[in-house]
Amino acid sequence: MLASALAPEVDAMSSLDLTRERIRERLTKTGLSANDASRKAGLGLSYVNDLLTGKSKRPVPHRLAQLAEVLDCDVGYLLGTLDKARPHLKLVQSEPEATSSSTADFAIPIYNAGFPDADGFFKIDENSKVETVFTASRMLGPGVTYGIVVPDDSYAPRYYAGEQIFAHPNRSVSRGGFAVVRMKDGRATICRVVSLGETTVISRLADGQTREIPRAEIEGVHRVVGSVENF
Repeated sequence: MLASALAPEVDAMSSLDLTRERIRERLTKTGLSANDASRKAGLGLSYVNDLLTGKSKRPVPHRLAQLAEVLDCDVGYLLGTLDKARPHLKLVQSEPEATSSSTADFAIPIYNAGFPDADGFFKIDENSKVETVFTASRMLGPGVTYGIVVPDDSYAPRYYAGEQIFAHPNRSVSRGGFAVVRMKDGRATICRVVSLGETTVISRLADGQTREIPRAEIEGVHRVVGSVENF
């Protein structure tokens, strides 16, 4: 984690320098500009530039976590507590053979979401599964992780039409995190989670409007663990 307020200033500066270095590295790896990464993370246009130029000297960990999702790495990598970025999702031409190896890749189903209604909810089912196949490390959970092709720009500025996001039902969702909320009536939406409880409060990505949903109506709240831009 970031250096403690009680640690020497030089240690804090070294930690921040490492964070800047790794942000630059991930920008190069993902092909994003600083402004693009800031916008996609929903952090304002100048957030990354402010970090890289020294205007911002004490980045907030939960904002770095939002940036890490866009930069395809774990927030611990940006903070210097991890030596490697998380495994990358990659496109393959055919589904790999089943294997018992814990390090083998596995297929992730991708779904084309139907156009959303006025509240941002859409339908996904077996009929909307598409042929595109991705693979990822088993750390994401074989047979669990799934992808959704974002149907339109109503989920901007976080996600845009044609982008593919990946959700994991068994990853915990924190307040302010991004998730796919699956309803018992077969509908789903992509949103920011405001709070979880007997009533779950979600925030629409386009305009920030909140909505309260009784827990009894929800099938699951699945954390968004990554995204891939349209090819």
